[in-house]
Amino acid sequence: MQKGKVLIVDDEIAQRSLLASIFKKAQFEIALADNKEEALQLFRLDPSSFVFVVTDYCIPKYGDGLVLLENIRIISDVPTFLITGSELKCEEFNVLKKKFNAIFYKPFVVAEFFAHINTS
Repeated sequence: MQKGKVLIVDDEIAQRSLLASIFKKAQFEIALADNKEEALQLFRLDPSSFVFVVTDYCIPKYGDGLVLLENIRIISDVPTFLITGSELKCEEFNVLKKKFNAIFYKPFVVAEFFAHINTS
């Protein structure tokens, strides 16, 4: 039995595929997007079907994960998790920490990620 749908947003196909396989094994339905516009289009189709959103922070040519989050929050208060390979500046991290349910640096420990999901 599936646990709900997850929206995964990352411009790198390898990262999207890796995250998709992790969540599929955990019995989640997956929706994939490689940019903010595609993610919002998928999300708007049925916002209530998503149990959480996972987004990369740096999405070249398409803005960043914060822009995506702010657009999603207009529609829904679904839990949103940021995954980044970029080192965040202290003030940037503090702003993002208040907006996202959790922030994870690549590579991350899958068990820690699922622990955050279960508490959100």
